[in-house]
Order: sequence, then C-alpha cells, then structure tokens
Amino acid sequence: MDKKLKLLPKGMSSFEVMRKGNYLYVDKTEQIYNLITQDRYCFLSRPRRFGKSLLVSTLKALFEGKKELFEGLWIASSDYEWKPHPVIYFNLFSLTPTNAQELEAGIGRFLHEQATLHSINLNPEASLRENFATIIKKLAEKNSVVVLIDEYDYPILANIGNKLITDECRIVLQNFYGTLKSLDSYLRFVFLTGVTKFAKTSIFSGLNNINDLTMDEAAATLLGYTHAELINNFEGYIKQAALKLDQSSEQIVEKMTEWYNGYQFSQFAAIKSQSAKVYNPYSILLFLSKSVFSNYWFETGSPRFLIEVMMQQNFQPIELNNLHIGQDQIGAFEVDKIFLPTLLYQTGYLTIESFDSEDEHYKLRIPNLEVEKSLFKQLLINCTPLAENAIGPLLSQIRKALQHKDIDAFCEVLQGVFASIPSSMHSHLEKYYQSIIFVITKLAGFETIGEDSTNLGRIDMVAQTSNTIFIMEFKTRGSAQEALSQIEEKKYAQKYLVSGKRSMLAGIFIDVEKRNIDSRLTKTI
Repeated sequence: MDKKLKLLPKGMSSFEVMRKGNYLYVDKTEQIYNLITQDRYCFLSRPRRFGKSLLVSTLKALFEGKKELFEGLWIASSDYEWKPHPVIYFNLFSLTPTNAQELEAGIGRFLHEQATLHSINLNPEASLRENFATIIKKLAEKNSVVVLIDEYDYPILANIGNKLITDECRIVLQNFYGTLKSLDSYLRFVFLTGVTKFAKTSIFSGLNNINDLTMDEAAATLLGYTHAELINNFEGYIKQAALKLDQSSEQIVEKMTEWYNGYQFSQFAAIKSQSAKVYNPYSILLFLSKSVFSNYWFETGSPRFLIEVMMQQNFQPIELNNLHIGQDQIGAFEVDKIFLPTLLYQTGYLTIESFDSEDEHYKLRIPNLEVEKSLFKQLLINCTPLAENAIGPLLSQIRKALQHKDIDAFCEVLQGVFASIPSSMHSHLEKYYQSIIFVITKLAGFETIGEDSTNLGRIDMVAQTSNTIFIMEFKTRGSAQEALSQIEEKKYAQKYLVSGKRSMLAGIFIDVEKRNIDSRLTKTI
C-alpha cells in the first residue's frame, strides 16, 4: 500500500480513534454544523452499516468540545463555539432481548454505566424513567445536556418476527424515550438514529417537536459518499485497484457505481428530478481494501426477518421491478402491520427512483448490483430447495442456453428446478413461477425486465443478450400457442426494433396441476 495514503476506516465507528490515528475521514462537518445549529431534536433513519454510529460518535466529540479532533475539517474554521456539554450516549445494538424484563435490565445497565461515568448516585428502586431523568437533571447543573441514542429500534427489529416480544419491547422503549418530553429545559440537543421508523414509538408521538431528517433534502448526503466525495477522497485507492485489476481508473469508478451507488433518500430531490445519490460507505471501504467486487454490505448480516416477511406476505420478487407506494406509506408503519415495501425501503433493499407529485406516489427500485444479486440469491434459496453451491452450476446452464438462443434448453433447466420444489412450497399463482424464472435469469447476468410496459400491454418478461432480445409470455391457463399469439397480436416486439438486435418470441405454458413448465413455442423475427 502507498505509505502516503491514509488508512481506510473499515468497519470503524469511533470518530476519535479515526482522528487520532492515520485514518481517512470524509468531511461531513459542514452538514453537521447546519444540523446542530438549526435543530434541537432530530431523528435520522438509514440502513444498517451506513455510517449512523460514526455520525453519532462525531456529534459526541463535537459537543464534548474536543476541538483538537476537528483540526483541518470545515467546522474548525467556522464560528462554532466549542463549549463542552455533558453527553449521554446509548447504543442499543447490543440489546437483543427476548422479553420486556431483559430489555429493561439492558437499559438499566446503560443508565448505571452513564451514572458511574459521571459520578451520579441512582436509586436502585427507581424506575428507568426516574433514573434517566435524574442523570439528565444532575448533568444539567454543569451545562445543558446532549442525548445521543444510536440504533433506537434494534430491540424491536431483532424480534420483528415475534409480535408478542415486539409489543413488549415497544412499550418499554415508548416509556423510556417518553422521559425526554418533560425535560426540555435541561437539554441542548437530542439525536436518535435507527433503521426503521415505527409509528407507535413515542419518540414521534411524545416528542412533537422532533425533526425527522430521514427524507429531508439537507440530510440526503449526510451519510454515504457522493460521487464527488468518492473521487476527491479515494483517488489513490482507486488507482491502486485499477493497477491490480489491469483496468483504467475510469473503468473502476464505473463498475463501483454499478455495484455500490444508487441510494437516494431525499423526496425533494425526487420531486425536482435531481439526483442526490450516495454510495454505500461500508462496501466502498471493503472494495478499496481488497480490490474485489463482492457483496460486502449484504453479507454482514442475514436479512432473515426480511425474507420471512416476504414469504409470509407472498410477495413475489418480480414485483420489485416496478413498485409504487404512496407518500403516506414510505415514512413509517406499525410493528404489527408491516407494509413490506416500506420495510424494504427503510432497510436499504429498495431506494427512491422518482416521485409523481400529481399522484403522490414514489417509484422504488433496487439501488445497485450488490443488493440485487444478493437479495435475489437469498430469495432463490428460500423459495426453492436449491443449496447455495448448486446455484452456480444452474446459472451457468441458463447462460449457455440463452447465449445459444436455445429456449428448449432454457426451459429444461427450469423444469429441473420446479421439479425439485416440494408440492407444499408451490403456488398456483402465475407470478410465483414468473418470479422464479425472473430471479434465475437476473442472477445469470442478463439484463432482465419483468412486467415490461408497452403501449398495448405488459410483457411478462424480457431478457437480453449481446445480440438477442427474448420476449416471453407465461400462461397458467390456456396454452403456449395462446401465449405466443398474445406477443404477436399486441406487437410486443415493436418496442425493441430500434435496438438492432434479433427478437425471439417465446410462449410458455405452465401446468399448475403438474407444477411445472408443460410446453413452449418460439418464433424468431
């Protein structure tokens, strides 16, 4: 590694450690300055491993008055007054309770640690609310208090599949966070982060003056790296990756964009049709340290609860291709009434593509190749009995079949997949079969569109190779001939005439009684 380059802060969330060591820090202090001088109560939701903890750590150092850590950063030359404030800091990520008592005990330990740190005596018989209030009031004798709560929702999110536990955790957290409502005169700044926004948690119902920054234009690039930040801060590492991979820096950046960029959190940017996209910071740091394109963010934690919710709600992957939700649905939901598109957006598996101000609907999409490949792979594993090590050979056969324009071979591979699925996992819905075919074709590396709109209807699936466009229609009622006739009658191929590629039309009949592809007909034009 070039000795002149600062170290990459892979997985690091301590601002103080980064600044005392030779670590690279992307300067966000101008945005942080604007945040702390304009608001007193703030909430910010972002996906996991997106820099929330580092932001909280930076705020902690800032309010503690550690100006020496900020030398060389924007805020050091601003008019910010470096008066130290007592800081109460909680990170609930370590709490995975199985009942209310365990959560109360965990929060009690946090309070005890804070009290010990500041030499405050607590009443062991007092409630969590009383002890929390005692700490704040005692610290306020020195100066107004800053409260920083990281991963406020983790105890709920960790138990999202168990309604009884989530209800218990919600009530405990609702009471605990509600303590802040009556202590306004003692507080300088309150900041909470999490992955999701649960509507019934009292940080929203109890603190009426809290500013939810989640979709605020000013916070759109507060976490994650913009394209300019990537180029300006990581140029040396990009050059190193280019040398290792025998490509130009421009080629590396283009591929990094495809793999890790694409997150857009601002509704205002969407309304104005302006991009405020950011790269996933965790994946960028891992890629630049290894020079290997891989699924770093997705692999840091299994989205088991997410997959389980998708399966419970019979949500088909092909629906991710063209998903619209209302403006009132994107912000928050109830723990016991999970609206899956909202959860997928808040957890980072979907992002904003555009906003229709007339209909007040957002169009969502999968943000990048990393999420697409990883999510679809997990869905395929959960929707079929395929083992992970069997997916590679399967995709190789699919690639070979389509590259040779062999729809028969393509269908025969799929027949093998459907034949392996136990009858208890099958569905009579056309979209079930369509989704599995869509996921497999996507994972095989082909540009694939499901439910592709034309002037006369919607094509079930379109897949493209370098020289051929496959236009496929699936039928669970009727016949392969009817499916092929529909493609011709509705002139689905017209949309792709300008591509200069040959089109292969494929009508595929799926017999739901046999739970498999029964017949297919093709035509090349």
